[in-house]
Amino acid sequence: MQPKIDWQILAEKTDASRMIDLLESFPAQLEEAETLGRKFEISQIPAAPAHILFVGMGGSAMAGELLRLLGRDRSPVPMTVIRDYTLPAWVDEKTLVVGLSYSGNTEETISAFREARKRSAGLLGISSGGKLGAFCQSEKIPFVQIPGGRPPRTALGYLTIPVFLIFQRAGLFSKISGELEELREIAQEKVRRFGLKNDEKENPAKQLARQFQGKLPVFYAPENLGALALRWKAQINENAKQQAFWNVLPEMNHNEIVGWELAGQDSWQGSFHAVFLHDQNGDPRIRRRIEITAEMLKKRGVEILSLNTEGRSYFARLFSLILLADFTSYYLALLNGVDPTPIPVIDALKSKLSGDS
Repeated sequence: MQPKIDWQILAEKTDASRMIDLLESFPAQLEEAETLGRKFEISQIPAAPAHILFVGMGGSAMAGELLRLLGRDRSPVPMTVIRDYTLPAWVDEKTLVVGLSYSGNTEETISAFREARKRSAGLLGISSGGKLGAFCQSEKIPFVQIPGGRPPRTALGYLTIPVFLIFQRAGLFSKISGELEELREIAQEKVRRFGLKNDEKENPAKQLARQFQGKLPVFYAPENLGALALRWKAQINENAKQQAFWNVLPEMNHNEIVGWELAGQDSWQGSFHAVFLHDQNGDPRIRRRIEITAEMLKKRGVEILSLNTEGRSYFARLFSLILLADFTSYYLALLNGVDPTPIPVIDALKSKLSGDS
């Protein structure tokens, strides 16, 4: 039997930066982000781009990944996400390049965005300010300024919703009635359920954090949920300061599945969790692959977990698992005895790259 945890006391002791307040205010973030998207002057967006390219890194790039997924079934325009200093050769004046940098100072994003300007691409910037904001202002580039002062990984609503609405209003995304209303409802319900005050017996995020402590979780998802597997991995890395990995099906069936062959050996026994993310509207062929893959891994001593999306619209279903990832990684940080907000290794790397040390 697991020892009882007073999560409130643990949060007071460990969460010095009060990330819990940011997580639990997510429904309010959605409303504010929606306002930003609706008041944007839509005439600034280039008509009928041939391609849309999102440039960003880390938590900011995640917004691009979600928008790319949403665009798979509802946009006539192909969408790509680039995490790099440079752009592919096909970017030209027919491309709309969206620069996503929460701080506005991400050097890779700024480099790629400036290159897009030189190629006469259509541009849209979104950040809390910084160098990206200043560049957009000086060059008269369409820009959405979002509230600053938080870790980028807690600003996914601010980074995603305005661009989603701008695209919808510009005819780049088809409209679905009641979609954002359901997203707000899902967010409110999940924040209540996963929140700090909700008892562990009724809180899946706290339960999952217990299961992941001291383990190596590997997240698997079909392509249409691939960004969610990445989100789980990244949130556990940054918030809990713990290792995790991810991949997609069917691709992992063609290589990575072989890497589990020795998972049942004594030295590795019980070290892994394979976590499969499911979507209720997923391809039955992928569902069958997941079932078979899970059974094969289970026979090798791998702990198997399954997590399901909830909601009617695709947007709501994506965020139902995103919020679970955010809260689970938060509680895992508390169990690991680390403040979820600071990321000293990344800060040290950026300092060295800038020549400050």
